[in-house]
Amino acid sequence: MYSFLFSLFWGVLTPPITC
Repeated sequence: MYSFLFSLFWGVLTPPITC
């Protein structure tokens, strides 16, 4: 659950560099 929130927060904070 914590990982999910962290992932979402990180995804919103940092741009999609993994392209």
